[in-house]
Amino acid sequence: MQILFPEPLLTHNFEIIILQKPPIQYISHGQFETGGYKLETALCEALGGASEVRFRRNFKGIFGWFSLAIKAFFNAKSDVVITVSRLAWPVYARQLFSKRKMVVVLHNLDETDGKPKLYFYLLKLFIQKAAKKTNKIAIICVADFWKNTLETKYKFENNIFVFPNLFSTPKYQFYADVVKKNESLIHLGQYSEKADFRAYRELVHALKSMGFQPYFSSNIEQEIHDFPVSFFQTHEAYLKQMALSKATIILNKVAEGWNRVAHESFLVGTQVISNGGGGLQELVQWANGYLISDLNEIKSILEQELKPINYKNLEQFDQSNCGNFVTPIKTWIQS
Repeated sequence: MQILFPEPLLTHNFEIIILQKPPIQYISHGQFETGGYKLETALCEALGGASEVRFRRNFKGIFGWFSLAIKAFFNAKSDVVITVSRLAWPVYARQLFSKRKMVVVLHNLDETDGKPKLYFYLLKLFIQKAAKKTNKIAIICVADFWKNTLETKYKFENNIFVFPNLFSTPKYQFYADVVKKNESLIHLGQYSEKADFRAYRELVHALKSMGFQPYFSSNIEQEIHDFPVSFFQTHEAYLKQMALSKATIILNKVAEGWNRVAHESFLVGTQVISNGGGGLQELVQWANGYLISDLNEIKSILEQELKPINYKNLEQFDQSNCGNFVTPIKTWIQS
């Protein structure tokens, strides 16, 4: 099946008539616009745009998940539907008896990230099916780490791709060039459920005893008593303070897909120290950051001059290189 992107038809009086609905639809869910949402919408934009359906609340429990699945099923109406892993089965059920295609964005497959076992059981079944449905289902990973993992385990052929976080490098380079470091300021990454708070409690105590001022960043205003959290109303303010910081330390309990904050930290000239895992480990290695296995390593790292960031390796993730990642996906959609 060939998917043709709609073109306007000019009539004799030069009125523009749209011949068909947009062929690509994006269906997602969530109360907040997360880094994952930003990547998914960037993918849609790179593909030429998509009509968006987003269920803007959190769905919890069996009844919540069932309700979300029903909503996804009845809203999946386009020739191509881009969706997230939780909605893969209901979208596939809607597409089952047609020649329509679906694209699932998979951020990670780490079974320790707190989701129910049923979620991973169903997701693995879907991935097995996707590997065989080479003309109907495509999987988009956000890092080579997860693409390689799935290719090895599930024997994918031509229907698995990578679309990473892409950035406008000059925007970030501005902060790296003009901001003078505050050597006492330590960024702890974004305050989120992915963080290893047990490790961070120990780390915050150690950093304060060394004279550092650690802080988490957040764009969601919330009352938090256990950790120092700075709320930023604008992206620019968040970038400026991160550029001021001596280092960004990210300790995750989840092997995530990528880490947008770590990537932004490198781009504004602030080194990253991390326990790695998943795409984050891949990123830190690319950018010449620090991978640690023990918290005690952090003290010795901070007491010395930090090594330079490898900006050359990060150039592949500039927005100008979007075509390198999106062209194979477009080719699959149009095949």
